[in-house]
Amino acid sequence: MIRKEKENKWLSAEEKSKRRLRLISFVIAFFIIAAAVAWFLYEDGYFSEGKNGIFLSRPAEGSAEFHFIDVGQGDATLIRTNSGDILIDAGPNGAEQALRDYLDSYGINEFEMCIFTHPDEDHIGGADMIIKEYGVKTVLMPEAESETTTFSSLLDAIEEKGVNVLNAVQNQEYNVGELSLFILSPDGTKQKIKNNYSIVLKAQIGSISVMLQGDAEAAAEEKIVKAYPADFLCCDIMKLGHHGSSSSSSDTWLAAVRPRIAIISCGKGNSYGHPNAETLNRLRKYGTDVYRTDKLGSIVFSTDGKDICYAKSTG
Repeated sequence: MIRKEKENKWLSAEEKSKRRLRLISFVIAFFIIAAAVAWFLYEDGYFSEGKNGIFLSRPAEGSAEFHFIDVGQGDATLIRTNSGDILIDAGPNGAEQALRDYLDSYGINEFEMCIFTHPDEDHIGGADMIIKEYGVKTVLMPEAESETTTFSSLLDAIEEKGVNVLNAVQNQEYNVGELSLFILSPDGTKQKIKNNYSIVLKAQIGSISVMLQGDAEAAAEEKIVKAYPADFLCCDIMKLGHHGSSSSSSDTWLAAVRPRIAIISCGKGNSYGHPNAETLNRLRKYGTDVYRTDKLGSIVFSTDGKDICYAKSTG
């Protein structure tokens, strides 16, 4: 009897050892398969390897994310798609590190396109850093110049890296996967106000459209309204021109575009008084929901091409 109990204990220990070996083998096999699947998805564009070496998911095919990055008193918009990333403006010089940190947190290494709407410092301050530190396939800019050091630094970085530069022309369309970018302005004529050289574009994926207009003011808005039918201009989200200034977002423009959601990119307590009370009143008249970076921090909306989801804000 005693002998039998000892034998059972010995067999039980042996069985435990076998079970441990089977468990270890299973765990190793699981990680090998998981790594193979992750690599397959990475090669197929579903994941991107960030600067920290972590695999980060991209939006699914037919989807996109619109990040309105908090860069204080300035503009920087990131559009993420399954086929690549697009940056529209790069904030002021003082927000360069904040912009870098934000992009790095999403593991971004390169851009299919960088669009610099016009040469004001609060829109291109971080542009030279972007060109130098990230892979940029194409830069799109208007035919507008500035004598500032900031603009010179951008041109020097472009020349140093040999980046392809395109001039923005009205009616041009660019595509990144299933996302289209249609240029509404500038129209090529000389402008009295430099803000009206701003690139105004409509981003479209599926049935969802987003209007982005740099610092374009009422005169540029009126030209666009005359050039295109209202049903083409109508959009779901609009980043307001000139940080919500009274010089932009005219009644004529809002009546044509009729955005469901308005984004205002401006700094807390800025000296310009952005956004202007008149502009906010006009938006209320059209029943537009307003999201502000000075109150919410960076704002993210995602879409599957059919519906819009307010993903998050960092404030």
